[in-house]
Amino acid sequence: MDILLICLTVFFILTTCISTFALVKMLLKQKAREANDAELSALYRDTRSQENVEGIISVAVSSMMRIFPKARRCFAVTFDKEGYSNYIYTSGYLYDKTNPKLFKESTLFYIKEKMANPTVFTNVDKEPIFAANSSQYHESGTDNHTVSSLLCFPIRINHETFGVITLFTLDHKNDFNENDRTKLNDISGLYSRYVENAIFSSLLKNSANTDELTGVLNRQALMKKFEDELLDVKNNMTTRSVVMLDLDDFKIINDTYGHIVGDKALVHFTSFIKAYLTHGDFCGRYGGDEFVIVFRNLNLEATKRRMKEIKDALNKSPVERDVYVKFSYGIQIVDNSSDLNSVQSIMSLVDKEMYEQKNAKKLRKEKKSEKV
Repeated sequence: MDILLICLTVFFILTTCISTFALVKMLLKQKAREANDAELSALYRDTRSQENVEGIISVAVSSMMRIFPKARRCFAVTFDKEGYSNYIYTSGYLYDKTNPKLFKESTLFYIKEKMANPTVFTNVDKEPIFAANSSQYHESGTDNHTVSSLLCFPIRINHETFGVITLFTLDHKNDFNENDRTKLNDISGLYSRYVENAIFSSLLKNSANTDELTGVLNRQALMKKFEDELLDVKNNMTTRSVVMLDLDDFKIINDTYGHIVGDKALVHFTSFIKAYLTHGDFCGRYGGDEFVIVFRNLNLEATKRRMKEIKDALNKSPVERDVYVKFSYGIQIVDNSSDLNSVQSIMSLVDKEMYEQKNAKKLRKEKKSEKV
């Protein structure tokens, strides 16, 4: 009798433990689903409130980092018509990437999956492809961490890969695993739909405002945006740094290499400009090979530093073999103390300064030729 009672007691305890364990597991799964549902609802709301692709992807990356908290670094890239990937968002790096352009075919994810489906890669440090292109994923010489696993999330518009969000772990103890793969599969359908619909709507809405070749604002949209920014300066005592740029010897590029290379040069140039814009900054095509950048809250020295960074980056990256883009520029700082009351007066001054720099370059070149 005692043995039977003990057996029944043990059976009851085991049954209770198993039931409790199953209940806890079910509650944890339910809690995880609720957390994911809440994150997806927030993603839907926040992506719809963004005005441009950069803002949408910034929201999407922040959301991914919350869903997968073991991630320590990430970047998001979009692909242009020339087959390059352009960094538009990075997090967790010790310094900003100085060369924002990379052939998409050289990315590990493109080679292995053709950018079709969300996936997880483990043991990335043992991948030959990764080793050949490791500068994309970690900063050699800046710390002791090497990427150990990747979670890649493609963004597809009209059945074409528009870009990809990539998250990284930095040690094998916290590698992405099968649970992360399952979580990714659970959310990927709605997640993709929300992000991609928001981007498609943004592209559609902005198509009337953008220059077809370069993707920056067209002249009409640029002037309208500039008017709005000038009102903000007057009403809220903020600062804008206005830069007008003109490509040096652009006609020579067209005459020597043809208009196709000339178009490539414009696209190449603006892709670098866009890589150095931060939140609130914008760029527009004023006409031909003239462009205008408006930076928020940069003083004169900071603007000059930013322009030097762009020049240095372009000097390291030819459009094609021996074809480099160089430019001249003028700067005007606009704040509440300025006497500049209209967009036209600002543009006149910055245009004058740009051509003074251009003429000074021309004179230096002529003097150098005379010496030779």
